[in-house]
Amino acid sequence: MTEDMSEKGTLSVPLEAEEGESEDGLRAKKKSVRHRVHRNRMTILESILKVALHGAKKTHIMYKANLSFDELQVYIARLIESGLLEQKMNEEEMKMMYFTTQKGRTLIEKMNELREIVDLDPLPMQGTKTE
Repeated sequence: MTEDMSEKGTLSVPLEAEEGESEDGLRAKKKSVRHRVHRNRMTILESILKVALHGAKKTHIMYKANLSFDELQVYIARLIESGLLEQKMNEEEMKMMYFTTQKGRTLIEKMNELREIVDLDPLPMQGTKTE
């Protein structure tokens, strides 16, 4: 299998349709592979922390950070263990909510500072409320 870099800098892996697979299925698989290769763990951790800035349910984080449920479980456990994320019960809805801690906010700020040093655009603040 050969690999090459596309114009946008993402890894392109040639895929072939499996027996009985439609062209649409192959297109979706190619898009999925391109997307997964492009993100790294720190980008994913930062996305989760930004979504949870003002509190978020697990499903909201999962959709906004574009993760599967199983992936989300691993990342949330790691962030809580590291003191970057905390969970609290929302008594009104009886749902668990996740909040970025001060340590997590500091990490987001430091990552943005690093992006400025290397002249990259910061990720959008997905968890911020607009006025």
